[in-house]
Amino acid sequence: MAGIDISETTGRIDLLFNNAERYSSMMCQPKPHVIGIGDGGNEIGLGKVQELVTRDVPKGDLIGSELQLRPFYLRWGSNWGGYVLAA
Repeated sequence: MAGIDISETTGRIDLLFNNAERYSSMMCQPKPHVIGIGDGGNEIGLGKVQELVTRDVPKGDLIGSELQLRPFYLRWGSNWGGYVLAA
């Protein structure tokens, strides 16, 4: 987490999460369950704790996610958190 802006070379996946309910209703599908899993504050969904990330994580003001999801899970390793949730 170097604090380098890579938004010009990455997709806007936040749009999928922000509009998940609207997209599902357009396709006559049930509302999807979206979950944030993170370990450093820059993961999607951890905007719920943006103040803590800004205060306690190095370069948190640069890397902190703005997207808020409920629920979200903080884990030592976000990949491990995803494995646990999938199991």
